[in-house]
Amino acid sequence: LRRIEARGQALTLTGSGGRSLTGGLGFRGRADITDIGRIRPGARGTFGGPIEASSARNGAPWRLTFDGRAGQLATGLAELDRLLGAAPRLQLTGALDKGRIAIEQSLLTGVAGTASARGLIEPNGRLRLALDWNASGPFGVGPIAIDGAMTGNGALTGTLAQPRADLTATFASLAAGPLTLADADLVLSFRKGVDASDGRIVLTAGSSYGPARAAGNFFLGG
Repeated sequence: LRRIEARGQALTLTGSGGRSLTGGLGFRGRADITDIGRIRPGARGTFGGPIEASSARNGAPWRLTFDGRAGQLATGLAELDRLLGAAPRLQLTGALDKGRIAIEQSLLTGVAGTASARGLIEPNGRLRLALDWNASGPFGVGPIAIDGAMTGNGALTGTLAQPRADLTATFASLAAGPLTLADADLVLSFRKGVDASDGRIVLTAGSSYGPARAAGNFFLGG
């Protein structure tokens, strides 16, 4: 691509590329989402940044980098907005080879937490990604109050159309009404199907009454 300029209702993409004297290929550009509300109703803000790609020669894998920042971001989800803030940053490095994307490092940094991912996105849309995150509390989930810091990891598998997430998280302290739990471990499995989504959640912790455990399934209709 020697030059590209694309403009839509909520996305702009510009850039230019060329060939070096040694036969290498390069591209530099910028992608911007100018209205996040077009993607998620009720959200607002912008997101974008520079894209760079290079290949040692014709037919060789492409090296990719992206460094994006949001502006005046609000997703409409109070807890997520607290963690991300108005200007989170996404840094990504990877490679593209015959339709397969290898994400070597992807780091999302917000004002109260970070999350990273690495792994593969296959040409058929199959996902094999490892996840890690940490965040600062307090967190409010209905009648449950989670204090202190949260750390976790997990995996994102399945396909782009039907992903599956298996996640674990650790909390220093968790309060559910009059009951306070310490050193709580949470395991969450979530699967998106063709017409619906379902999952399972398991919580284990210690308390002044001894070990505590809760588990349950949930279902989200299509």
